[in-house]
Amino acid sequence: MKKWIMIVAAMLLAVTVQAQESRMYRKGYLGSVEIGPQLSVGKNNFGGCMALLLENGGRFGNGMALSGITGAMMDLTGNLYVPLMVRGKYSILDRSISPFVSVQSGARFMIGDLNNRFTMGAAVGVDWSRFSASFGYEFAGGKIRNYYPSLGDVEELYKGHSLNLMFAVHF
Repeated sequence: MKKWIMIVAAMLLAVTVQAQESRMYRKGYLGSVEIGPQLSVGKNNFGGCMALLLENGGRFGNGMALSGITGAMMDLTGNLYVPLMVRGKYSILDRSISPFVSVQSGARFMIGDLNNRFTMGAAVGVDWSRFSASFGYEFAGGKIRNYYPSLGDVEELYKGHSLNLMFAVHF
């Protein structure tokens, strides 16, 4: 039993020693894979989607980073979207566990249809070594085409508000 306690203590110490400084305070490449649900909220607008996002960019060495994001998002009705966004991120502390804020803007392109949307949003979260978790808000707007039996195709203005919970692994 003492051996197992010593092995676990040694592993925890090694992880703690390795992760003393934030990755965001080193200059260089920033890449991550994010996954999480997004819940649409608001008047006459309820739904959700799952998002898988790939982030590529650079860290400036002072906690700030700028990156591009793409990936795939699928809503509850099976529609597939490809997001193209730019994100700015600031990690507040130079520690292995650090809160951060981020802002992003871009567009979502619906595969097989013309229901494209402009998006912008913000998030707060926590970086922990190579992992992060965030809670965010996103506004999406644009024109969508709906079919009504009596009117045919009608182009309408779309405004949506979403809340998301994302989990990321940085590499």
